[in-house]
Amino acid sequence: MDHNIFSEPKKQRLNAQSASFSGIISTLPMTLVLLHPFVKLPEVDICRILGRLFTPVDRIALVLGAILHLLAGILFALSYTWTWDKGLGKVSLLSGASFGAVHGIIASVLMKQLLTVHPRRPQVWGLSNSVIYVAAHIVYGTVVAGLYRPRR
Repeated sequence: MDHNIFSEPKKQRLNAQSASFSGIISTLPMTLVLLHPFVKLPEVDICRILGRLFTPVDRIALVLGAILHLLAGILFALSYTWTWDKGLGKVSLLSGASFGAVHGIIASVLMKQLLTVHPRRPQVWGLSNSVIYVAAHIVYGTVVAGLYRPRR
């Protein structure tokens, strides 16, 4: 091991296992914010929205939607961490919250569009849904950044 004080520090590398774990864990509080039983705003039942794209059967839609949402949580955590690994931002709570805010704004616009063509439209999308959606993504990004540990 080189202990030369003039050598560059080892670059951090993408840790897919840590990113995947962060994505799964981060999706849970995000989903709680989306369902927010503690706030008097319309909920965003993302699991049913996703699941009802494929089936009208509520229980199956809920399970399928939850699986899809967790998979998306893993994929987006991998994309956040890949972006940090490539030097755009660094792994920090502020960077995670910023990525989450941008992600949430884009996802909110796309969700509003999706619901206009959804075969079993489960809800109407309004401004309050967008606010909750962006807030939930900020939580998600912050938790991803807080949990993620790159390889050294």
